[in-house]
Amino acid sequence: MAENHLKPERLIKLKWVGPFSYGPNGLGESMISHFGARQKEPKKFYRHGGLYIVIGDHPVHGTRSLIYIGKTNLFGRRLKEHKWRIEIYLTKLSGEKTRSDVENLLIYAHSPTYNSQSIANPPNFKTHYRIWNEGRYWKLYPEISSQHDWYLPY
Repeated sequence: MAENHLKPERLIKLKWVGPFSYGPNGLGESMISHFGARQKEPKKFYRHGGLYIVIGDHPVHGTRSLIYIGKTNLFGRRLKEHKWRIEIYLTKLSGEKTRSDVENLLIYAHSPTYNSQSIANPPNFKTHYRIWNEGRYWKLYPEISSQHDWYLPY
């Protein structure tokens, strides 16, 4: 195992909500709605930044596959940029550097199909992160660490 040269651990708890359905409504507009719950819940997130995971159909990986992990400073604007019919889960997370680091670690650990550039380039952290996924985090790992053997270079 490689020697740990990272700073002390920083614990990040991500409280995920969803799933939300997002996509064209047949009228040329994109609509977001919650499966079987309150319709207004995703609107609470529109003015916040954080991370999101996209679940969708993929020709190789099948239906309801993890296809993308993203970050945004403003959910309301970013979600409108997606043009496919998707299912999404959201979590609030502040701080651009923290969002970038956590996004990179989630991508590297889960290898979503449409994040191929980030998968090929392991993140280089100056801080040791331990991520706890809570709430409705789909099939993400419940805990991820930047210090695990699978992550560290040999």
